[in-house]
Amino acid sequence: MVTLTETPDGPVGGVYLEGVEPFESNRTFAASTDPFDVAFKQELRTLFPPCIDFSQPVSGVTEIFDSHALVRRT
Repeated sequence: MVTLTETPDGPVGGVYLEGVEPFESNRTFAASTDPFDVAFKQELRTLFPPCIDFSQPVSGVTEIFDSHALVRRT
């Protein structure tokens, strides 16, 4: 899913991907030297701040809210 949200500071894009093994997929993509993946990572560099290195796997995600747990409590 791709979203575009207008904010007072300008538009913000969001991308949501789901997969069977997201950690392994992320690691594989970061290490990939496939010409398409290299070109895609280069294009991503034009969209994101320089501190983001697409040749490194994204660090783990920290869950801050579990809506399913909330529903189970009610």
